[in-house]
Amino acid sequence: ADFTQNRLTTDGVRALAHSPVLSRLKKLRLYGNEVSDGTYEMLVASPLGPRLTDWEIDGNSGVTSEAAYILMRAAHLTNIRVLSFDNTNITDSGVEVLCEAEHLASVRELDFRNTNLSHLAVRALARSPVFADVERLNFVKTWINGFGARFLRESPYLKKVKFIALYDAVPEASQKKLRERFGRKVEFGRI
Repeated sequence: ADFTQNRLTTDGVRALAHSPVLSRLKKLRLYGNEVSDGTYEMLVASPLGPRLTDWEIDGNSGVTSEAAYILMRAAHLTNIRVLSFDNTNITDSGVEVLCEAEHLASVRELDFRNTNLSHLAVRALARSPVFADVERLNFVKTWINGFGARFLRESPYLKKVKFIALYDAVPEASQKKLRERFGRKVEFGRI
């Protein structure tokens, strides 16, 4: 269900999460609503949380690395396939925490567009067996540089990747090396 920019607050999402009418809901997009880390906490504890496969609670400045800590502690969430922190205030330490959450091994798509993440977040991800089966990575409009590109390229994991999106601010030499490993699976957008 896509509830993009509907002025929902955590209380509104709580009503959705406990609605018997939405008992089969598996995908939730809440881009641009008035939600926060508290929304993650409520969803994790709600009947809807364990059923959700797509967590797209992004586009909200109130979502920070605390949401990553909440997800890390939620070992009962074993069905997440899409995890998006697009346009949030998640930090490198938040990504590091997600990389330790073994129950998130079901994730196939990670979206960190429009965040202040750096090569440190990429290093954690590239070294994490938790995300070894990830197929799609999005780091567009982040602070990924040549170091981040090297971590992706040298990862002993990431063998199932089908798509990686980065900005073309990654140095040309690093772009070439990434293409050597991932071929056309890696794309470089423009700033």
